[in-house]
Amino acid sequence: MIKELMYKWFGLSETCRTCEVLERELERVQREKELLLNQLLSPKAVSIPISVEPEELKPVPSGGRRFMPAIIRQQMIDASDKQTLQLMQKHKKDLKELNEQKTKVEELEKEVLGTEQEDASQIG
Repeated sequence: MIKELMYKWFGLSETCRTCEVLERELERVQREKELLLNQLLSPKAVSIPISVEPEELKPVPSGGRRFMPAIIRQQMIDASDKQTLQLMQKHKKDLKELNEQKTKVEELEKEVLGTEQEDASQIG
């Protein structure tokens, strides 16, 4: 403690190389911490696309009551699940039809290209 007072009173400084390295490292870490804190506190605005259409969302009708019997709630959930299943099946069917049409188009292209090549080989 006396040593520290002497250095302080007479303006002496005794810093070793290790202390200097540690001070620089501490300053660097503090700068990084401040930068990260600023980024967390003021994030850039990110727009998130909303994929659900507003007309699809419908509130569950309460009928002016606070209580809804479990059977009615279950029936509503079942109806919603059936509708979702029908939509999924329709989507699968549409995809299957598109794939079939695509294969038909590819077959026709092969036929047309094949006949054009045969015609070109007969001419040449």
